[in-house]
Amino acid sequence: MLNLEKRCQSIQADIDSFMLKYGILREKGLPSPMVINDKLMTREDYNEILNKLARNQASTSGVKTLPTG
Repeated sequence: MLNLEKRCQSIQADIDSFMLKYGILREKGLPSPMVINDKLMTREDYNEILNKLARNQASTSGVKTLPTG
């Protein structure tokens, strides 16, 4: 039982660390993957949003993006 409690505390510490880092990224403009009723959007939809955000930031920052293809 003691091992299970230690493992749960370790997992909670990992979650807390992740949420702290995730919060910092959200404050810097990372879009939320949440949609309606606390459900997550699909990975493909979220990747599309991230790609659009990256393209917009690259085009407004004055950094030339390399052609892909």
